[in-house]
Amino acid sequence: MPAIFGVHRNFAKIEQMLEAAEIKFYHKLVATALLTLGVGTTFYHFQENLSWIDAFYFSVVTLSTVGYGDITPVTSVGKIFTAFYILIGVGIITTFISYTLKRRHHYNPFDPDAKIPLPKSFKKKK
Repeated sequence: MPAIFGVHRNFAKIEQMLEAAEIKFYHKLVATALLTLGVGTTFYHFQENLSWIDAFYFSVVTLSTVGYGDITPVTSVGKIFTAFYILIGVGIITTFISYTLKRRHHYNPFDPDAKIPLPKSFKKKK
């Protein structure tokens, strides 16, 4: 019987390591998504002479694939950057949203045994 308990302990350690790696990956994904928005906003502010608000707005509209068309890149460099920004950024943002929804589905915020501790203000009142 002791061998079975040893195996169980090893699985528990592996599970803890995987959970820690998953949390680390999610943090990196959040940072990458924010960095992507930041790079686009900064580029459009300086290259296309947009205000910070307009540059951020254009970055969000571009990466969300909405593309209203009210703001467009004017310079050749801006157009080339936008093409690559869409190809790379849409994948990053889509992965971020998909992974966030997966985590939200996997971790019930009102489950007292949730694997990710939530702030006390989020916990269900009894």
